[in-house]
Amino acid sequence: MKKLIVVSLLFGLVFLASCSPERRLQIGSKFITENMILAEIMAAMAEQAGIPVERRVPYGNTFDCQEGIKAGDIDLYPEYTGTGLVMMGVPAIQDEDKAMREVKRLFEPFNLRWHDRLGINNSYVLVMLSNRAARHGIVNISQLADEKKPERFGMGEEFLSRAVDGLNAMIRRYGLKADQDNLVTDDKKKLYHALLKEQVDVVVGYSTDGYIEEFGLTVLKDDREFFPPYEAAPLVREEAVKAYPALMPILKMLSGVLDNKTMRLLNKRVEMDGLDPRLVAEEFLMEKKLLDTIPEEKIRKKMLVAMPPSSPSRRFSLIKGVALEAVRSANPGRHVELREFPDPVAAVLKGKAFIAVLGAESFFRIHPDKLPKLDPRIEALAVVGHRMIHLIGKKDGPNPAGALMEIQRLGVGLEGSSSHQVAGILLDAYGLTGEIALKFGLFEEQIRAMEEDELDAILKMAVLEDNQISLSFRERNLALKPITGWNQEDRQFRYPFFRLSTISAGTYPEVDGPVETLSAQVVLAGPCSQKGHLGDGGPGSAIQLARKYLPTAMKRKLVKAIGTGESIDPTLPGENVGRISRRQKHLPINPSPGTSILSALLLFGLGFLIYRLLKQDKEET
Repeated sequence: MKKLIVVSLLFGLVFLASCSPERRLQIGSKFITENMILAEIMAAMAEQAGIPVERRVPYGNTFDCQEGIKAGDIDLYPEYTGTGLVMMGVPAIQDEDKAMREVKRLFEPFNLRWHDRLGINNSYVLVMLSNRAARHGIVNISQLADEKKPERFGMGEEFLSRAVDGLNAMIRRYGLKADQDNLVTDDKKKLYHALLKEQVDVVVGYSTDGYIEEFGLTVLKDDREFFPPYEAAPLVREEAVKAYPALMPILKMLSGVLDNKTMRLLNKRVEMDGLDPRLVAEEFLMEKKLLDTIPEEKIRKKMLVAMPPSSPSRRFSLIKGVALEAVRSANPGRHVELREFPDPVAAVLKGKAFIAVLGAESFFRIHPDKLPKLDPRIEALAVVGHRMIHLIGKKDGPNPAGALMEIQRLGVGLEGSSSHQVAGILLDAYGLTGEIALKFGLFEEQIRAMEEDELDAILKMAVLEDNQISLSFRERNLALKPITGWNQEDRQFRYPFFRLSTISAGTYPEVDGPVETLSAQVVLAGPCSQKGHLGDGGPGSAIQLARKYLPTAMKRKLVKAIGTGESIDPTLPGENVGRISRRQKHLPINPSPGTSILSALLLFGLGFLIYRLLKQDKEET
């Protein structure tokens, strides 16, 4: 009977083995965000066609994926034509169609098939902060060779190790000077964050990186055509094509479905908004009506960062970039967006925005002939940077010694902007309210208006070496005008949040000498955590806040993410959490009642014990 049971079990196991499911289609990807999204697009399409799929996303780097598909560990993954040529040791081919024909020929002996291109060309690119590129007049990669100091490069580890189209080959081709002691190799997010903090000069990224558009970075032209086209296409094993006849029609449907602009947006949703690559891929396919099923989307509310209205620039503000990265770093996985509000303080207090980016001037209510009054509803959380007053006029305009006094029509950007607020403060400080007409408009429009004598000057609050100002100075006959006399008539005591500053010679094209001006901190701000700040006491102090203040732990995260270590200006309300040192705790002189009672009981017990010992000793003697 036992033998019969054993034989039956063996037959059962054989039967189960014969009924085991067929091998699933192994879809892999590289560690790159874009490659993972493309792999998920292919996987979702394959599953919809009834093909069993096993995701190996991510599988490894380029070298891992190449070896994996040759060995049969993966059947399909997104690859790039330029990378395919490089892996075979072939020099760069700039003609995209010729490059595709060549990689097909080179990979055919390995039974690997390149399918139709997806529509994106994700080349390596060198990017810089726009203000630095404008200041040095750098447009092409070859111009980096003219810099006196070796450049500090940031890149992924793979680019450092690539022999044909990697760092060392690029340096030799362009004759660049690289600071070998300060090369930074890290993941993409940290590299771009290092660039924002000016810890590196140049980052080697990809043309479809969402960070480029988000932070308004300058992409340097590959003027010696070092990098080949890197067009994305599915690379698939011939065995998989034979095993799954429905696979090739699916891949055909994806031919040309993407472009670089769309890919940048998809990458941004993963890298900056914190969404899962699979979710982003499925939503994209649904928008293209290529996927029928609705994916299970995780609930993710947008976290808005409010700021005053600003003039659209051809390049993203460095301060905006630092603020966004700090909030995203302190709130991982959240979809963080920057949005302009006519009144950013009200947007935060009413819960429409999580936090605000404000200049120091936004914390004060200005009334002519009265001292500025601190707004008791908000507090500074962390220092993002500084902006300086840029008073811009024609070179042959008003006398520099009294520039502000000779202006009758002043351009101040958009209504409600920081430049508008600061202009109102300056007019109040110099007693010019009502004597100078303020004109609203976009910065570039106002530059043209000044050239046509419709404006006398423009006031713009901007970071030092602002790219928009640099470009205007390079293209037009402009000059910076000084803000003089601020330390007279108690102006600096009346408006202490403005600090005397200097724009040094050479900061902008055609600026040959130092220019006196004022600067103010820019901070992340939220609802005030305590009452009774110096300078308040007005009706606003009794307003019931619509949202609770941020805890100290969140403030610490923001300060750490920004990484400057600078304290909040003492004229602004706020907790300087980044400057609190570790101090040794001391017990208070007057302990709590509970501690006092316990101490008394211990002393009574000790006294009783001593009494008993002395009594016993006396009896024995």
